[in-house]
Amino acid sequence: MKQFFSARHLLVVAILVLSGMLVLVISRRYTRIEPVAVDVPAAGADLSLAKIDYTETRGGKAFWRLRADRASYDLETGRSRLHNVHLRFFGAGESGVLTLDARRGVWDEKAGELVVSGNVVARSERGYEFSTDRLHYRQAERLLWTDQPVRLSSGQFEVEATGMRLLVDQRRLKLLANVRSKWLIRPDDEEKG
Repeated sequence: MKQFFSARHLLVVAILVLSGMLVLVISRRYTRIEPVAVDVPAAGADLSLAKIDYTETRGGKAFWRLRADRASYDLETGRSRLHNVHLRFFGAGESGVLTLDARRGVWDEKAGELVVSGNVVARSERGYEFSTDRLHYRQAERLLWTDQPVRLSSGQFEVEATGMRLLVDQRRLKLLANVRSKWLIRPDDEEKG
């Protein structure tokens, strides 16, 4: 009976040693799994997405590209609420790329219209920049427009106005009212002239 008791103790010790080794191996290889944040769709939204990247093409040619940090989509209205919006409009011919950034936007898929707001800034490849607080885009006409104050600048001049229309493909700009402009002359330019 003494031998049975010794074998029993030996078995318990072996189990404890193996358990200790198992804990040691697991603790060395253990990496903490971080919880994944899952956004709950905004009120009235059916779907929430992160890191949106959408390009509209026709006949294999890109017309515009929309990127946003996140969006919530409502199936019933067909509207998407966007946050930290970045747009690229690909122009026809030599008009080049026009980029636009804004804090937020609403894309109405059914109407083909986008409204962006909050520190809206657009830049052309040729060095022109305009800024406003709210801007509309109509897909069918490829038209950017606002009735808000707008500021247009380049390295040489600055223009302020109320309201504007910009045909994206032709890069034809029309300022609507209260237009004021000034030339930006640098001191080194005065010496040359």
